[in-house]
Amino acid sequence: MYLIHMRFFWLSTYVLTAFCADFALRTATQLGSFLSPQASIYLPGSSSFDTATQRWQDWQPRKFLTAVEVATVKDVQRIVQFANLLNLPFLARTGGRGSIGSLGKLNHGIEIWMRKQTATEIAEDGQTVQLGGGLLAKEITDALWAEGKQTVTGLCEFVGNVGAMLGGGHGILQGRYGLVADNLLSAEVVLANGSLATASSTSHTDLFWALRGAGHNFGIVTSYRFRIYDVPPDNSWTLESYVYTEDKLEQVLELTNTFAERGKQPVDFHSYNITAHRAAFGIFEQHTREYPGLNGSYVMNEGYSLKGVQNVAAESTAYLDRDGKLLM
Repeated sequence: MYLIHMRFFWLSTYVLTAFCADFALRTATQLGSFLSPQASIYLPGSSSFDTATQRWQDWQPRKFLTAVEVATVKDVQRIVQFANLLNLPFLARTGGRGSIGSLGKLNHGIEIWMRKQTATEIAEDGQTVQLGGGLLAKEITDALWAEGKQTVTGLCEFVGNVGAMLGGGHGILQGRYGLVADNLLSAEVVLANGSLATASSTSHTDLFWALRGAGHNFGIVTSYRFRIYDVPPDNSWTLESYVYTEDKLEQVLELTNTFAERGKQPVDFHSYNITAHRAAFGIFEQHTREYPGLNGSYVMNEGYSLKGVQNVAAESTAYLDRDGKLLM
């Protein structure tokens, strides 16, 4: 009886796998007829699919029927409409750095890969830039720097800038210019029904408010207009990263607190609560023991100036933590 059961299970798994593969192929074939010639559709089992769906960590993995590298805004709209028609989940991806637990619930969906949406166009007055929704932070920084310009992006260079922006977005220039989200002027957004909306201070104002800090589920940002700034002629700054083992925590934070007390900085410099940090590390240590998949993880302390962040009226955006002094 045991052997019969095992054979039946193997047969059921084989049939289910074959069905999923066939369904994925039929889905991709049907979807392809609605997309632009420049769009690319990738199926599981291909190296292109692996590249399109690869993420920086394996926690809460997603299961996709297909991945589509979109070429136009219309491609995004049609994928959303097609997915709604078949009651399939969909997810937009740029840098693949998302690590929200709910993403693991996406099962047999369509990935919308935004990496072809990389246009960068600086306005004639040099005050704003129009950006494609598939740009990474480093790509924006490099393109602007070549023109003597800069703006706020997240500290990690390989994160999609839209992803950081929709959550608020901390970065090393926020002490002068506010969060990433504070520099958004307008956004072209594909909504959940596949329609296209332009959100700004004068159009779809409630959506514009939500896009600046309330998270990632209000639509797919295909392009957006952003504030930019001149790189100062005497531009100079210091960024230092300390990497240390947990037994050195107190020594390192005592040293940085000394800098804060004795140094002279053009923007605010934080003092760290060493007792609270040790307690936080204790929680982290407990979780790594309970969940072996977290072995090899590390704690990052990111302390940023808040002057530019706090200069923005709290009620003007959806971001809730303008007084938060430390990210862990």
